[in-house]
Amino acid sequence: MLTRFDVKIPSRWNGLVLYQVLAQCLPIADLTLWQKRWWDKLVLVDDLIMPLEEPVFQGQKLTYWVENYQEPSVPTNWQLIWEDDELLVVDKPALLPVSRTTRNPTQHLIGLVQQSGFADAHLIHRIDIETSGLIVLAKTKQAAQYWQPRLKELLVEKVYHARVWGNPVWDSQHVECQLSTVKDSDIRCQMHVVTSAGQKSISDFKVLNRYGDQSIVECKLTTGRKHQIRAQLNWLGHPIVGDKIYSFHGKFYLKRLDNGLSVADLTILGANHQQLLAYQITLVKNNSIFTIHSSTKLQG
Repeated sequence: MLTRFDVKIPSRWNGLVLYQVLAQCLPIADLTLWQKRWWDKLVLVDDLIMPLEEPVFQGQKLTYWVENYQEPSVPTNWQLIWEDDELLVVDKPALLPVSRTTRNPTQHLIGLVQQSGFADAHLIHRIDIETSGLIVLAKTKQAAQYWQPRLKELLVEKVYHARVWGNPVWDSQHVECQLSTVKDSDIRCQMHVVTSAGQKSISDFKVLNRYGDQSIVECKLTTGRKHQIRAQLNWLGHPIVGDKIYSFHGKFYLKRLDNGLSVADLTILGANHQQLLAYQITLVKNNSIFTIHSSTKLQG
């Protein structure tokens, strides 16, 4: 049985040769196997055959087929929390991707929701695969097209809970800073607090509970920058438990890329995924206000 994968080449793969990209998509397959698939016309770029040694560029479509592919197991216990005639709010478990990925072409949130009776459901925003909690979906393509460009008017408040390392000396903290990537960083996707040429990022943090060497912190966003909560809490000296990029200076993120992580590594990290929960959202729709809470809580 052949499983088809379609991948839009992202900026981070721009200029890599085709084989290097395929190795990123499915590391367990070696060059010999990809060469066989290429000869069998099971590797296409923009629906055409191209040599494995040729570079590919951002925006191109890579299509390939894998025989007897076994998807990694992911949690599938999402919950419907709220709905009206156009929208759904669902609770996503951590480690469930929100949409199709190279590793999980069928086991993802939007696919599971579509299979549950909302056949035309569409994403209108996203949360990280490792983040659990609330996400808003549209019931139809038409509703998605209407609400996506109006998301700031619809989703007026987002509140997260994070389990962090350490016990902050403050009870509440307003953080207003600039965030940016740093060119010479070993982790290219990592965000850093910078003094200039960054994106203005504003959050308010409040300690909800302290216990042992960890704390539960409420995080209210005014802006919505990439990795905003994770980067700011790290800057404050309290990285999120289980965060491979920001806790322990990114050591375990880099190790995972090279050799994978052991049970001992995950024990040091404190969890097998970052302890960040999209706990509460507030929607404004048709002059009505809806405040919706996650059905789960971070332990602590």
